[in-house]
Amino acid sequence: MTALPASPALLRFPTGSLPVYEVKFLLTEETAQQLERELRTALQPDPHGLAGRYTTTTLYCDTPAFDIFHRRLRSKCRLRRYGDLDRVFLERKSKRGDRVRKRRADVPLADVVRLETPDADAVWDGQWFHRRVLQRQLAPVLAVMYDRTAYFGAGEHGPIRLTFDRAVRGTIASGWQVAPFTAGEPVLSDTVIGEFKFRGPMPTLFKRVIESHQLLPGSASKYRLCAAALELAVSPQQ
Repeated sequence: MTALPASPALLRFPTGSLPVYEVKFLLTEETAQQLERELRTALQPDPHGLAGRYTTTTLYCDTPAFDIFHRRLRSKCRLRRYGDLDRVFLERKSKRGDRVRKRRADVPLADVVRLETPDADAVWDGQWFHRRVLQRQLAPVLAVMYDRTAYFGAGEHGPIRLTFDRAVRGTIASGWQVAPFTAGEPVLSDTVIGEFKFRGPMPTLFKRVIESHQLLPGSASKYRLCAAALELAVSPQQ
């Protein structure tokens, strides 16, 4: 399993170019399957997993006072692992409305232990992420798993990506381990999170299916949903 086709927010564009958007929709399983059937001919399934399907494990970090959960800090810091890949992506995500900016480093799974040390290694690819962890006093608080089906293609203004996330569940983090887990607190059990990712104006392809199905954008932060379900942000950790 090699690197996944990149989300538009992870690609570098010239300064002053069109912004990148990620728009979420909370879908029924029936609607999600209809969208997949309609878009399969225009988009390609992610080449990893079976027909673009794979499991994602994400480790979210926060401060002792849960400043990210309470939006006192605007950027999320997380570690993401796809399936049983022996690599981990260190990621910082900033969002204003639907506009998104991301920064990511791809490091070996074995390197995650570096984040436990009190000093950031200047020559390590994850140095910038480690430095932020130290500056913000961040630590792992929550692990989230979900089953993703992903598609990608080209729009009028650049690459586009469409993802469907199912069976979202969370559990309290166990240190810096980014490992799949068998049990967890489910959220949005009967809902599929559909996310349209693109650069610049809404691509015609996306606009057509959104209008034909009369879809309305919704909010669905997997981190906040799982943290709230586990009552993490009101725990004695504060």
